[in-house]
Amino acid sequence: MLEFLIEYLPFVVVGLLASIALVMWLCKGKRYIGLTYMCLGVAMLVLLHIYGLTFSNRLLLIPLALILLGFVIHVWVQKKESKY
Repeated sequence: MLEFLIEYLPFVVVGLLASIALVMWLCKGKRYIGLTYMCLGVAMLVLLHIYGLTFSNRLLLIPLALILLGFVIHVWVQKKESKY
């Protein structure tokens, strides 16, 4: 049971961070939601590396998707707010 909890701890932590990001977005942090997703992706990569779960490309695609999604959202928000 303990091995199961240790194995999925990074996903629980990232889930909690994603919830915080959602709350930030719903309140006032709409401008920084893209940066938040990029930070979540980086945090997940770090946690996967710490726990040694880098043997599967599927696990590494999730943080990559978060980072790319955050980048696209950040650029979109910046272009939307710009007057040019």
